[in-house]
Amino acid sequence: MSFLMSLGRMTGLLLVGIACVAIPMAVVKLGVLPLLHLALGSTGRSASLASAALMTVAMASGFWGYIHFLEHRPATELAPRPALTLLGVASAIALIGGPMLALYATGFYRLQAYQGLTAYWPAIPTVLAAGVFEEILFRGLIFTALERLMGSVPALIVQSLIFAAPHMFNANWTGWIDLLAGALIGAMWTCLYMLWRNIWAVAFHHAAWNLTIVASGLPLSGLEDFRAAAPFRSVYSGPDLITGGAAGPEPSVVTMAVVALALGALLLLAQRTHKLRAPQRLMVQTPS
Repeated sequence: MSFLMSLGRMTGLLLVGIACVAIPMAVVKLGVLPLLHLALGSTGRSASLASAALMTVAMASGFWGYIHFLEHRPATELAPRPALTLLGVASAIALIGGPMLALYATGFYRLQAYQGLTAYWPAIPTVLAAGVFEEILFRGLIFTALERLMGSVPALIVQSLIFAAPHMFNANWTGWIDLLAGALIGAMWTCLYMLWRNIWAVAFHHAAWNLTIVASGLPLSGLEDFRAAAPFRSVYSGPDLITGGAAGPEPSVVTMAVVALALGALLLLAQRTHKLRAPQRLMVQTPS
């Protein structure tokens, strides 16, 4: 089978996979959530938790259906792995929290006030559901398809750029340094996926990373949306290259240096543990 034929088949199956995830999400979004909001209201902790839970079930169910019915294999990526998920949460908090604490300690970030947790709790399930969605889309579907076509390392590079590109539409995430930061962070999550092959563990790592930034009161990936919900109110001052400016801590050279070191270590670990895969060409297994 030629590379072009494999590419065409990959593209077609990828579009089907995206549709399998998007259709249940649309049904929940347009059909179920309006009824839920009538019963619980559209705001508050209960409504936020229920909405996020239903959307997560919808996207995970669609992804499971794609793997089960089109790839004809067990959806091992969706198996619960509590210990690995806890490791993901702890490592994410350390990876982004460390650079942020260094910037607080050196005066580039300053804590102004504690605002309480009331508005923060409803943001948690929303951020978690967003993390699950991005991991299913970018790692579970796009990276897996690219990896089969071209192997782990080329797929890692291509998928990381694909992951970074949509973030360039965020309000304050528009420069080349932001694109580089997005690609590095995306590559880090892809490496974790190569090592763990588990959506939940990487999604909780992703969500814990984002929630740590949200908790500080600093911008998240160039967005101001969650700052009002933050338990703390923080301000930044100094060169954007160090603080990240209005984009938040992620494009700070301090954060990027830590992520680059983590990425190198993860790639080395993936190589030594034989987690890097060669191209496969065939995109779907035929049932026996």
